[in-house]
Amino acid sequence: RARLKAAQVVYQKLQSNAAVARRVTFWRYLAQGPDALVPAALLQAALPDVQAVIRAADDKARKAHEQQSSGEIELPPALTSPGQAKQ
Repeated sequence: RARLKAAQVVYQKLQSNAAVARRVTFWRYLAQGPDALVPAALLQAALPDVQAVIRAADDKARKAHEQQSSGEIELPPALTSPGQAKQ
């Protein structure tokens, strides 16, 4: 699940780029040139690092699983009774 959520985040980040890319066609490129079709800022922008995002999601999920397995889950203050909150 963590990997799927991470991939969805990257997908959402790329949607604006995809909209611009869909406007680029062979004939528009020939008629208008690349500078008119795609803003320079978009061409220079770094793409999301999918591997890093997935790796971070895996690490987060692994830590959550380890905490759950060891019983070290820290409940939000609203769910703990006084004196039960982990210090």
